[in-house]
Amino acid sequence: TTPRVLTLEFVPSLKLTDLEAVEAAGLDRQLLAKRAADSFLTQVLKTGYFHCDPHPGNFCVNKEGQLVYYDCGMMNELQPNVAAGFKEACFAIFGGGPFISDLQLAQNAKRLVNAL
Repeated sequence: TTPRVLTLEFVPSLKLTDLEAVEAAGLDRQLLAKRAADSFLTQVLKTGYFHCDPHPGNFCVNKEGQLVYYDCGMMNELQPNVAAGFKEACFAIFGGGPFISDLQLAQNAKRLVNAL
């Protein structure tokens, strides 16, 4: 790798959007969706350091079900105040689970507005 050339390692994988190949490999689509969401949320909410370009060509899965990120040339780090806002917004959106009272919903709505 140099300032003008990014050297990558080839890792055999399947595109997550190639559902026939994913199913033929015996991979659980719901589990992959959970892993993808967990990966994104960990990057944004826990570390604040994230892959900026996870399109289907850069974000795949191997035959063992492990997520594979390609092209890590576009990475970035959230500023602390932005990371805090994302965390607060997620707690406001997902806090309380699917069955919350109108009062909790109103409180979460205010929390979301304040986070943004």
